[in-house]
Amino acid sequence: MDIKRTPEGFEAFVDGERAGQIVVEISDDDGVATLPSTTTDPEFGGRGVGSALVKAAIDLAEAEGLKVNAVCPFVVSWLDKHPAEAARVTQV
Repeated sequence: MDIKRTPEGFEAFVDGERAGQIVVEISDDDGVATLPSTTTDPEFGGRGVGSALVKAAIDLAEAEGLKVNAVCPFVVSWLDKHPAEAARVTQV
């Protein structure tokens, strides 16, 4: 799986096919990365695409010292299931 940064956030590709995306809205005013939506194309469901996208967003937030505003239900659930990853960033 390849994860690529886009102006909207990140996209995941499996065997060269687009498999999903996560939107990352960064506010320069308050240093917050809002994660409003994550989508996985149905044919790639259950293959870790969503998890890889959330991890990429968390990696970005940590690297840039951003707080995370998890709005997307999938992101909220993922962070609850992965407390070590969630602890890497401050959540708002």
